Amino acid sequence: MRTFIMALFLALGFTFSAIAQDKDQIRERMNAGKEQVKAGVTVVKDAKEQARQLREQVKSGQLTKEQAKAQMQQMRVQVRSAKDQIKAGKEAIRIEKSRQTMSLTHSSRLITLLIVLMGSVFMFVSANAQDLPSDPDDMFEIEIIDDSLDLMLDDSLDLMLDDSLDLMLDDSLDLMLDDSLDLMLDDSLDLEDSTWLADIFDEPLPWTLSSGILLRNRQVQNGVNLSGSQGIMSIGTDASHIGGFLAGIDIARRVGDQPGPQGWNARIGYQYSASDWLDLGVQFTRFGYPTDSINPVAGIPNMLTLNATAMSSSFMIDLSYDRMFGAETETVNYLALTLMGMFQWGNFRFSPIASIVGTRYTIATRRLLIFRPGKLQTITGIAMTSLGFSMAYDLSDQWSLTASPMVLYTPQKDFSMQDVQTTIMFGIRHVLEF
Repeated sequence: MRTFIMALFLALGFTFSAIAQDKDQIRERMNAGKEQVKAGVTVVKDAKEQARQLREQVKSGQLTKEQAKAQMQQMRVQVRSAKDQIKAGKEAIRIEKSRQTMSLTHSSRLITLLIVLMGSVFMFVSANAQDLPSDPDDMFEIEIIDDSLDLMLDDSLDLMLDDSLDLMLDDSLDLMLDDSLDLMLDDSLDLEDSTWLADIFDEPLPWTLSSGILLRNRQVQNGVNLSGSQGIMSIGTDASHIGGFLAGIDIARRVGDQPGPQGWNARIGYQYSASDWLDLGVQFTRFGYPTDSINPVAGIPNMLTLNATAMSSSFMIDLSYDRMFGAETETVNYLALTLMGMFQWGNFRFSPIASIVGTRYTIATRRLLIFRPGKLQTITGIAMTSLGFSMAYDLSDQWSLTASPMVLYTPQKDFSMQDVQTTIMFGIRHVLEF
């Protein structure tokens, strides 16, 4: 009987040892799953911050929508990989929690069975102790055995209850902590998905409508003074599509000492993003004036523009070719090179601008500002150089104030009476995406 009791104690010892070892292994695997989830959440949060920076750079003009879209595409791959990593980590945690629950259940059943067996042995010994021997010495020996068994059972029961209670408390605490962590991770991921992942994965709004009112002291275009010494107020609207289509219209009126209509122009074009840093464009513009003598090019109403724009985060170079033509044989050609920097401090944007325009024109002498013999005049030379800057202050996501002072050198006497001119422009602009 003693051998059987000792075997039960050994079985209990092995059971507790196996439980502790299995618990340590489960805890290690659960910690590995938690670290995997935390690493994935870190990647997702970093992507959120990068997306916010990209939106700011697009608003400030440091990046085009196409450039931002390319970078967001890379971020999309990273976030998807991180989400898969988070799901794998959470699945590993759930599996280990299930194993932990099963291990605790099986261990409890085994411990209960061993306790029942020990109780049965105790009852069996107690029942046999009723048949006392006639020899007092034998009875004394039995009493010693009974006392020994009582002492062993009491100590064993206290030990089992203490170890079992500690084990159950440890497992319960681990389970509560795991459930709490799992709940926090679920809530965090749900919050991220609902507030900003859609901003990253959704395509940008396809259409942009930009409208504004401008007031300038004079209108000079490619070295040609279009309004004389009169100020101009104009209202314009431009619409563009993310696919490259663009169109717009401007209507202008003189506001100086000789007020009246100045004219209008309507345009349509297409812009192609050849790479992250190069855009190619083509545009047709139709001009309309009250009379064909209001300025030197009023009788040449059509203009075709080809341009190439190279850009970085803070610098832009634009090369454009304009050809003006009409119903007659008159033509005006311009080749312009423009350099522009792009800087931003908060809501304030600042862009220094420098440009040079070369021209070759064949035009009726009756349109020129100075007398020239013959009916047609063909001249090649520098039409204009300019130096200045453009400023803008964002009042909100849609409204902004603009200003642009420029100093112009216009040496072609046929088109401008002054060699050096100053233009100042003020305006307010509204941008709507839909």
